[in-house]
Amino acid sequence: MGKYEELAREIVKYVGGRDNVTGLTHCITRLRFKLADEGAANDEALKNMEGVVTVMKSGGQYQVVIGNHVGEVYEDVCPLLDLEKREETAKPEKKEKFFDILEKETEHLLALTNKVLTISKLEHGQLLLEKSWIPIRPMIEELTQMFAAKASKPVTFNLNIEAEEIFADEEYLKEAVSNLIDNAIKYSKETIEIQISSCTYNKFIQIKVKDNGIGISLSAQNHIFDKFERASASRRSAANNVTGFGLGLNYVMNVTRSHGGYVSVESQEGKYSEFTISLPLPTEHERTV
Repeated sequence: MGKYEELAREIVKYVGGRDNVTGLTHCITRLRFKLADEGAANDEALKNMEGVVTVMKSGGQYQVVIGNHVGEVYEDVCPLLDLEKREETAKPEKKEKFFDILEKETEHLLALTNKVLTISKLEHGQLLLEKSWIPIRPMIEELTQMFAAKASKPVTFNLNIEAEEIFADEEYLKEAVSNLIDNAIKYSKETIEIQISSCTYNKFIQIKVKDNGIGISLSAQNHIFDKFERASASRRSAANNVTGFGLGLNYVMNVTRSHGGYVSVESQEGKYSEFTISLPLPTEHERTV
């Protein structure tokens, strides 16, 4: 320790102690602390201390003004904080947290890339669909369990499965329904209720996803399935500025079209939105293949 050892001890004491300091740098005249709790610092004691000019708070920093010899005081304060050792102890936890974030972002980017590529193939008729009769209930139950587990707000799913099977490519249909459930949760109120039903309508099997969310204006409904069409500013604001790339509903539209079907929406602002996927019954040729 140097000649400012006693001053250093007093400064550490009155900024709330070693454990209250999460970071420390210095400039020409000031010690710049990062504190876990600024309320734990004793401003008056520091200001009245011999060797301290004053105390300032700016930019998330707790600044103790020392003068031109601040570098020497800094050298005596650092050993008392033992920041390097504390950072080393925290590293495994930090690394795990950062790896989790990295993994989630990588998965998100991969899913987005696959979605863009799939949409492109669908638009150009280059995607080969492997259609078969798919049990609807197990697919919906798997999706609802997944979304209920990761939702940040309470969500209730009500299922009314009248049509038990649908003729489709399971992978792409499942992703399309997943997009509709994801939107229902994103553009929701504090309590989320989602009704998912299936039925036969004329020569189509329909899957409907209805929520009790913030709804969609009539003008927005005209463009909501366009590629890169994001929610209107008012809708994003009502949903706490949810953002996205505007690919989800366009993906749903392209998947249903590639099956020879269609997707439609019915909505009332402030009350609900209901999206309906309608896929045709298999043709005579498809029944015999």
